[in-house]
Amino acid sequence: MTACACTEKTKKIWIFGCGGFFLLIGMILAVVWSAVSINILHNQLVLKNGSQTYNNWVETPIPMYLEFYMFNWTNPEKIKDWQTEKPNFVQLGPYVFTEKRVRADVKFNANNTVSFNQTRTWHFVPEMSNGTLDDEVTNLNLIPTTVAYTLRHQHAVVKMIVNFLFKEKNVHMTLTKKVRELLFDGYDDPVLDFLRKLNISGFVIPFNLVGWFVERNESSTHDGRFNIYTGEDDMAKLGVIANWNNVNHTNFYRDHCGTVSGTTGEIWPPLPTDQSQVDIEMFTPDICRSITLKYEKQIDKLGLRGNRWVADERVLDNGWNYPPASCYCTSDIASCPDLLPGVLNVSQCQFGAPAFISFPHFYLADQSYRDAISGMNPSKEEHEFYMALEPQTGIPLDIRGQLQLNLMMTPDEHFSIFENVPKIFIPMLWFRQTANLTEDLAKTAWWAVNLPNFGLWIAFGILGVGGIFVIVGIVLTIARKWTCSSRSDDEEPLQ
Repeated sequence: MTACACTEKTKKIWIFGCGGFFLLIGMILAVVWSAVSINILHNQLVLKNGSQTYNNWVETPIPMYLEFYMFNWTNPEKIKDWQTEKPNFVQLGPYVFTEKRVRADVKFNANNTVSFNQTRTWHFVPEMSNGTLDDEVTNLNLIPTTVAYTLRHQHAVVKMIVNFLFKEKNVHMTLTKKVRELLFDGYDDPVLDFLRKLNISGFVIPFNLVGWFVERNESSTHDGRFNIYTGEDDMAKLGVIANWNNVNHTNFYRDHCGTVSGTTGEIWPPLPTDQSQVDIEMFTPDICRSITLKYEKQIDKLGLRGNRWVADERVLDNGWNYPPASCYCTSDIASCPDLLPGVLNVSQCQFGAPAFISFPHFYLADQSYRDAISGMNPSKEEHEFYMALEPQTGIPLDIRGQLQLNLMMTPDEHFSIFENVPKIFIPMLWFRQTANLTEDLAKTAWWAVNLPNFGLWIAFGILGVGGIFVIVGIVLTIARKWTCSSRSDDEEPLQ
């Protein structure tokens, strides 16, 4: 065999061998990559020590803010003339706080769940706020309003005794306090200690001071004990609540309305492909119930395609327009016919106070709530509750949760301060909680979303290289270009 023939055979082996090798590797990678990528994503999305989800969950890395808007009652002295002059409210704020969430007392369980408490810490941000915490606000006095509501079914003699106490303590229908006192710092109330000693049934306020967020800052117990699924055995259950405070049904609402369901809002399972037919649920301990959000549209944020869900009229309906929501009426059936759509009774969740939740400025609520007072200006752009998620990973892209806290004021002839007043819902404050995905987390999420495609792109590239080798070999064979040139033995050298 000549050296030329040997070289030709070697070239063929190398060309077709390399082509076949690359084609084989490319096909294997294309076949197995789907399973490999699913396993990689599962290990990173499942809630377990060391996973990306766990690291982002145990201490929330994205910037979160809590904004408060206070309502200042400008004409409370005119309340007895309510038929000719409506109560007027002016919005103050926002008073902006950073919020940091850290999971505490984390315990993984054998049934693929994890139990934990959460600590929420807030710090005031003056440069983002419109006003200071020393701004003064006048509005309905919480303690006497709560007492009157709690005693509404008591004997007249009991009411008269308490009314005498109100007069002795110089208690008024309204109260003027600083923003810091109304929110986190709290304030002393002249009748609170005395009422505790009376041991009135249903009147339980487990705090020494009065304030909407008293003893909540840096508390690891206020929000309760959560138990959620880790997704280890079923990714469809990732982040879904198994129980809250060791129960999966609360006593605050009747029937299915008291079911603890949804996620806590930070971790979501991968969502179905056809999301236009899917509602999502999140449990909110502030109102002791779940909120159902309706799919609205697709959005783009920081290079990620996401889907946005919004709170619609069903969320705070009481059965008027959405019959399944009728169980949100409390056990006090008499209050249900008067509670028109858009306002939810959360008094049992708020220690018996006549607290009622709505969207800010009674957005999506019955017109009668706004007609009874002045100063409300609801708008979809400003007051809509929404959440955007990346569907394949469940990563939150944009969150804006907002609710308004109202107190129900009712007339009662046995209490001087509530005699001849109208039955109306007084807006006290509303808050907005926001969280936005950072660019660093967006990049991490982008890699996770596109991971299944990376392997296929590489596989197709390797297949392409292998195909090129094979095609080149075939072309050379057909064109007989494998032969090499060499001088014959009788060829004379040039002179």
